[in-house]
Amino acid sequence: MEQEKWLRWERASSITPLFIPFEAGKRKMAGYFGSAWPKTVLIYTGQNVVWRNRWSDLYNLGQKLISFFSKKGQEKKYWADWQKETKKLERRFQEVEKSDLQRLSDRELISLFNKFVESYKSWWKYGWASTPIALQAERLLTKQGLNEKDFNYWRKRVYWA
Repeated sequence: MEQEKWLRWERASSITPLFIPFEAGKRKMAGYFGSAWPKTVLIYTGQNVVWRNRWSDLYNLGQKLISFFSKKGQEKKYWADWQKETKKLERRFQEVEKSDLQRLSDRELISLFNKFVESYKSWWKYGWASTPIALQAERLLTKQGLNEKDFNYWRKRVYWA
């Protein structure tokens, strides 16, 4: 039996900056696209995280997303929806910036935080689509005869190894 191949992404990070966008990649993405980011293993060591996904899961998600965007009007709708969410998120940033956080009650501070987090997750669900689509598109193009080294230029500039 062939050993499963895994994506490996490693960076300096803590759980805090990854958890909220990751939650968007699971719950919010599934609600919008009908598919979510696949099972992920996160290993924290000191100030670093190693992020692991099965390549096959990423390719499968990429194909589902390509099918999603193949439907008439989906790409246009996607961009319009993402722009709408971007404006909402910008308003949340402004709301936080205008707030005198030290004067807010605990309840008001929690409410402001929760509203911001929900807007942030709603915005992030769109961004999770790009990597699986790119990976599956590369795989499909390679099967169509493009040489593996044609992609090396781009691979050096992104995070997968």
